[in-house]
Amino acid sequence: FNGLDNLQKIYLENSLITTIDPSAFADLKKLIALYLDRNNIADPAKRALLEKELKVLLPNANITV
Repeated sequence: FNGLDNLQKIYLENSLITTIDPSAFADLKKLIALYLDRNNIADPAKRALLEKELKVLLPNANITV
């Protein structure tokens, strides 16, 4: 998502995502909503850690994993 700093919402629901690096969203300062639910991130521990890291990187965004 580099170069898309005005991006406000990302819907990646029902995708085939199995892993994602939270740093991919680090430069999205205007992001207010990120939806990653219903993906193939199967391990609950990984899902919880990802959600925690994303909430630290994007404190003003509504995040669902």
